[in-house]
Amino acid sequence: MIPLNPLLLPGLFLVSAPIIIHLINRNRFEEVQWGAYQLLVSSFQVKARRIRLQEILLLLLRCLLLTFFILALCRYVVQYEGFNWTDPLTSNVIVIDGSYSMERQTAEGPLLDKAKKKANEIIGGLRKGEDVSVIIIGRTAERLTPKPEFEFEDIKKKILNLKLRGEAADYVAGLDLTFKVLNETKNPKRRLFIISDLQSNGWRSRDTAKWAYLQAVMKSLELKVSAYYLGQKVSDKANFSVSPPRLQGISVTIFEPARFVFSVKNHHDAADVASIVIEKDGKEIDRRERTLDPGESREETFDVQFEKPGPHVLAASVESDFIPGDNHAFMAINVVEEIPLLVIDGTYTEDFFESSTGFLAAALNPELHKDSKTAFAIKRVSTKEAASESLSAYKAIVLANLGEYPESLVAALERYVDQGGGLLISCGNQTQPTDMMKALYKDGFGLLPAVLSSPRKAEDQERPFSPFFPKGRSEIFPFLEADEGQRLAEVLLKQFIAADVTEEDLKHGTEVLAELADEKPFLLNRRFGKGRVMLCTTALDMSWGNFPSQWVFVPLVNHLMLYLSAENQNDHQVIQGDKYVLSLPAPEENKQNTIFLKDPDGEITEEAGLRDGNELMLDFGNTSMAGVYLVSTDIEFPAEATRAFAVNIDLSESELDPLGKDFRELLTEGFSMKFFDEYDDYKKKEEEEGSVDLWRYLILLTIVALIGESIFTAWIASEQKLKPEDFKPVISN
Repeated sequence: MIPLNPLLLPGLFLVSAPIIIHLINRNRFEEVQWGAYQLLVSSFQVKARRIRLQEILLLLLRCLLLTFFILALCRYVVQYEGFNWTDPLTSNVIVIDGSYSMERQTAEGPLLDKAKKKANEIIGGLRKGEDVSVIIIGRTAERLTPKPEFEFEDIKKKILNLKLRGEAADYVAGLDLTFKVLNETKNPKRRLFIISDLQSNGWRSRDTAKWAYLQAVMKSLELKVSAYYLGQKVSDKANFSVSPPRLQGISVTIFEPARFVFSVKNHHDAADVASIVIEKDGKEIDRRERTLDPGESREETFDVQFEKPGPHVLAASVESDFIPGDNHAFMAINVVEEIPLLVIDGTYTEDFFESSTGFLAAALNPELHKDSKTAFAIKRVSTKEAASESLSAYKAIVLANLGEYPESLVAALERYVDQGGGLLISCGNQTQPTDMMKALYKDGFGLLPAVLSSPRKAEDQERPFSPFFPKGRSEIFPFLEADEGQRLAEVLLKQFIAADVTEEDLKHGTEVLAELADEKPFLLNRRFGKGRVMLCTTALDMSWGNFPSQWVFVPLVNHLMLYLSAENQNDHQVIQGDKYVLSLPAPEENKQNTIFLKDPDGEITEEAGLRDGNELMLDFGNTSMAGVYLVSTDIEFPAEATRAFAVNIDLSESELDPLGKDFRELLTEGFSMKFFDEYDDYKKKEEEEGSVDLWRYLILLTIVALIGESIFTAWIASEQKLKPEDFKPVISN
């Protein structure tokens, strides 16, 4: 016997009210002895015993009346073996897995077709008066109809027209929406059906608080859950997945080829051959075959030369297998003719030797003659002038020898780097470590990658400091000679700002790329959001040493800028279902702040941008379609005013790792789930477990008790009226 509204059970305490009232009324009268009373006492005792019995019966009847009423409000249901059409009506929710693993081919066709058939079988078994809601889950959950359906034929047709979401499944999101739907239903009983291949990844959420919440909601709903496992092991077919290409190393320019990397994985338990195709802007540029062992993931690299600036599309794919959804991956790359750099100089002046960044500008863009072409377009400004700059127009930014850090500039820089930009911070004569820490470190959560202390100077008799690169030649520093560790003895530094890398800094991703005396950092690197920040603890001019005059200065700063700007170019990728945020230069004539977006199918939509100074911010969340999107403030999408970003699927579903027995048992215990492989198994179990709405009969008993109490009360009242014969004395012998 189960109460559907257990919160009303404490109302049973009200049953004690008639008893308490009865006990109080018993002591309201004072007994007085008088002479004539002795003659009538025997008659009154007989009458009193009859009245007491009547009052006790009336008291019991009133207690039963309250008990029946409260239990009826609690809506008790009695379960029994055997199915009966008198069972209470149910509200039903059917959750269908719309992830791309449901595209898997079986002997009966795709798993999704099998799921549709099973869902319609469930709906066909519902009775008139019952309702059903259908929820499709991918990375997010979506209702097939806005309200529960009572007309089953319409919703059956909609189920047959369902298409895959092409995403990974998130059952936590699906159950969250399910419980909200069920909480709005009116029928006394509720049932949930989950039709899925039950891939392990979709269930194993790390959000334990969310699971606990869902479990509590399920218990409060007294929910009956049936999960259908549609998966079947495919032993004779392989499934390959392809990860999205990523730029490897330095930034992309039109002057030299860029290198990209992606990986192909074999999710099968046997070795197989993958036929890989690489495309650039829709044209095949390479084809290769690789034999991959079971579970092996192999990286593939390829070089691409871009002849024209603007948005380009790279794609990697394998020949279609029995799960086509994970066979294609995309990358959007926005190639520029020159890499725009913004240099914010704390001592900005046109005088080459007086400026803190004269040597830096010369190393990045020597301007040998008018027709020379270089990879960088540099704009140098003062700290005050930086406030009016649109930071999103630059691939990397340099802060050189700043003496002040305005809050507005720091906030803009944090936003810029967080969205994928690159930032190089260098020290100098104006550097105040305390002010720099306050503005940029922020207890380890700011842009600064380490804790700064006082400047370190070489004493008169002490040899100047020389940088040491522990890893030697690498992706960032290919110009170094040694593969393992190299000291640049020709670089002599008289001064630098001492920095200490704390445990918290290491947790935040700080990495020391080069060191000075006592292992104090010379060059540090760390992630900040989607971008990177580098700190050079010395000056980029000749004030603290001969660094800018040595051969290593030119390749070092060039590769640092190429490396930092490469992160910005890798930033135009997003996982399906996630939001994408980007900034575009905002033309003054665009008064409506309109941004045009072209999806992978070529459909153009208008989006409202948010103006932030000279920039338009786009917060785009409708990334359900995989492929490459184009974004521009011009509906013609000209190359110079267009950005691109790619949406790729979450590859977690490619593992084909079904929910294990241990986790099934956990769901069975915690969520009262029952797993069925076939609909007939469910029907058999359903017929074995019926139930009766006891609360309906309790309402009837309450009405009967109320009528009986009224009649009995009236009868007792008439019986207790004093009559002449009640006063006849009883004479005993």
